[in-house]
Amino acid sequence: MPLPDMSKHNTSPSYLRSLVEASGLSQRGCAKAIGISDRQMRRYLSPNPHEEAAPYPVQFALECLSMEVPEPEYVVMPVPRLKRDYEGKNIRLTSDISNGFGDMKAGAIGTITSQGPKGSSIYFERCASCGCRYSVSAVRTGFEFVEIVDSMNGEALL
Repeated sequence: MPLPDMSKHNTSPSYLRSLVEASGLSQRGCAKAIGISDRQMRRYLSPNPHEEAAPYPVQFALECLSMEVPEPEYVVMPVPRLKRDYEGKNIRLTSDISNGFGDMKAGAIGTITSQGPKGSSIYFERCASCGCRYSVSAVRTGFEFVEIVDSMNGEALL
């Protein structure tokens, strides 16, 4: 994570627009993420010379949003011996699953919240595009146990 450096202040609205595009969020999404109003964000991005230039903290926040964050790497873990030990474990779907509310594609990461006779209840991470969380119950197959790999030493973070 870079440190703020006021000497890098760029007041160009086109530079700020490029940061918004690089973030993958909408103008409204960026405004919400950095804590300013939609209207203020539009003013900062306006090419109109009479509009107020964005202060450096806004620029820095947009630069942080636009930085590429590496996807975490996962390692497959052995299946716990007892079903009661499934709770709290991370899983990755190996096949698509669905219920009455939606579908989850293979590769989605979730956490088993409870284990019962009908199968596992899985709570998935927030969707990057809409922010919704998805929960599915009675899942018996179609997943593998995983843990995040520590990028520094290549070991699973338990």
